Amino acid sequence: TRGGWVEVCIETYLEFTDNLNLGNDDAVQKVNFKNNVLNISVSLSASYDVDQVSIVREEVTKEDLKTDYSEFIRGFECEETSPYGPVTGKVYNQGDEITICATDESGGIVQVEEFVDLVVDQQEGASDYNFILNTLYN
Repeated sequence: TRGGWVEVCIETYLEFTDNLNLGNDDAVQKVNFKNNVLNISVSLSASYDVDQVSIVREEVTKEDLKTDYSEFIRGFECEETSPYGPVTGKVYNQGDEITICATDESGGIVQVEEFVDLVVDQQEGASDYNFILNTLYN
């Protein structure tokens, strides 16, 4: 079905109980009452027509945005098994691998995607070594 109706009779009234023992028995007395007929109908059908639908595609804007987050990134020498703890004072021999780690100091906002520049500073008067320059590995 697409709806229906119901009809009920509702009686509303005021009542009181004689609790003062005035000889009127303890019966509940109706003071005033009213009968109401309540008719509820529900229609579950509806109709509508669509005349026309128009869709217009807006122009897409594309923008390349490069932002320097280097102030939030800290690079340091580390062990591969412990990437969050810096290593200091380790002595290397020729051919040894050095593990370089990078971490975000901004509360998890920045993620390191690639290293752009990496300069190795050699002590004892040797010149610096550009290991990565403009994302190119040497």
